[in-house]
Amino acid sequence: MNLSKQALDHFGELNQLEKAQEELGELITALARWRANRSTENAIAVIDEIADVMIIADQLRELFGPWEVDTQKDFKQKRLAERMGCG
Repeated sequence: MNLSKQALDHFGELNQLEKAQEELGELITALARWRANRSTENAIAVIDEIADVMIIADQLRELFGPWEVDTQKDFKQKRLAERMGCG
């Protein structure tokens, strides 16, 4: 069993959904601070929050279906490449 599935089982889906909202909010706040002041301290805070969001996103991927999420991600990446003229 992968760590994301273990975390969902251990903490519960509802708790991890709340955690996802919390982590995404913290990333938004860190990005706003960095945009206002591009200090090293603020950059480190953004990096820290990105890591937290990536971890919780892996759990959301597990919850909503890895195949479904990966399929949609591939579609959106291809669309982005086309918009940029590289796809």
